[in-house]
Amino acid sequence: MSIKTIHIPAGGGFEHVTVGSTQPVEPGPGEITVRVRASSLNFHDRAAAGEAGGRAGDRDFVE
Repeated sequence: MSIKTIHIPAGGGFEHVTVGSTQPVEPGPGEITVRVRASSLNFHDRAAAGEAGGRAGDRDFVE
């Protein structure tokens, strides 16, 4: 089974966002796995991507 992964590279910007598939990772001690059926983008997401005055780092979001 694979899961959808959204990757925002360092430097950010939505024009550099890629969507791919990865293998799920078993949660470690004190962690859980959460199934997401729907999501949305807001101002904070734009800032995380390095737009709207935010600073971007290398990030992966797993859907």
